[in-house]
Amino acid sequence: MSIEVVHLHGFKCAGTTLATLLAHNFGTTFRCVESTKRAGRLPWSQVVGHPDLVGIRAVSSHTITPPPQGTGSLVIGLVRSPAERLISAWRFFQQQSKQPDFPFSGYLKRQSKLKNYQSRLYSPQFAVVHDGLPLWGQHFNHMQLGHNYFLGTVDRYAESLVIIQYLLSLRGINFRAFISTENAASSSDNKTAPDAPIPEAYLNVDKLLYRRCNELINAFREVIPDFEPRLKALEQRGPEESQFRQLVDSENFLQIPVPL
Repeated sequence: MSIEVVHLHGFKCAGTTLATLLAHNFGTTFRCVESTKRAGRLPWSQVVGHPDLVGIRAVSSHTITPPPQGTGSLVIGLVRSPAERLISAWRFFQQQSKQPDFPFSGYLKRQSKLKNYQSRLYSPQFAVVHDGLPLWGQHFNHMQLGHNYFLGTVDRYAESLVIIQYLLSLRGINFRAFISTENAASSSDNKTAPDAPIPEAYLNVDKLLYRRCNELINAFREVIPDFEPRLKALEQRGPEESQFRQLVDSENFLQIPVPL
């Protein structure tokens, strides 16, 4: 059995919320998979066919490169408003590093090589090294979004879930979707004000991706039968994620060494 669903987990993009929903639906056939190297990408070629993933139907990862077209997997993810995501990531860094006064200007310097992070994460990867970063190339124009590769948005999370549910139904997968009471993308946010503006070079391509994803959502709304009733039914379902949250914790992680 091949991997049917690949969730590309964007940092500070409600990824844990979506991964928990996958865990709810796929149970023990769901796995979190990461590279052994911090911030290192994990080539899809080292994931497919891995002996520890036999029988696994759905995976979630911060580091897997998007599978090539034609693999048969449904690839999903969420995109967040670029400036909002970057500020949220900085506040999360303050919290995790226990440096509540760490300036936003300093965080921008730390992230200087990963400008347009979301476009890099979701881009197909052709060259091993791009701008000195292994498998972090930005290839926005090569993203083939649609029925096999869907990127929703955090601020239209409910609509994105309806579309994911529909795409899985086309593959014969009954996917129970519901709205979580906690949005993991904003759970660590505080009210610290940035001390510097965000240079446009950090956001320009991500803005294009964000707009494209919203256009994709609009297009799916037009073709999915009974979209509004589906959306209403989704919103009426209660949160049941707590018992499945452990499946996205560290004990369910598979770390695969990368040669880069």
